[in-house]
Amino acid sequence: DGTQNSAMQRGYLREEISSSSSLIVDINYYLHQQVLPVISRLLEPFDGTDQAYLAQCLGLDSSKYKARQQKNYLKDNENNIENNDDDDFNDELLLGEGSEAFKQCDPFVFPCVQCDTLNFWNAPFIFNEDKTCISPLLRCKNVNCSSQPIDHVVYLRNRLTLM
Repeated sequence: DGTQNSAMQRGYLREEISSSSSLIVDINYYLHQQVLPVISRLLEPFDGTDQAYLAQCLGLDSSKYKARQQKNYLKDNENNIENNDDDDFNDELLLGEGSEAFKQCDPFVFPCVQCDTLNFWNAPFIFNEDKTCISPLLRCKNVNCSSQPIDHVVYLRNRLTLM
């Protein structure tokens, strides 16, 4: 209604909205503030249903949700480092040298969100021929695919949970 009243004071009955030409339902506000949070909480356990994807499905701008998701992920990791939550940290595992201990384990396999190529994650880093290393979460196995698995952290977490 354009006033500075609280949300409770700006609530109107359906009849009031339909009878007044000055009152218009703000669809974007309703989808962002009322629909998306509820749907996100309900669908969070399902594979590949992060808030950015759901916003896109509702026709909303998903970029701010992607940025928020990555920011939260980085903040959680930063908190873990500050709190020394790396008691189980092992340099051999980080560098892939301790793979003998996990030889019998199945690799983490997940299809790419964009191209459905199966990505296998056997070690934290992939070493190239020139001795540089990259994380397997920075690119899809399919060289023609531009997707970065790290952009879909919730999807990956759900895949790991379902294993």
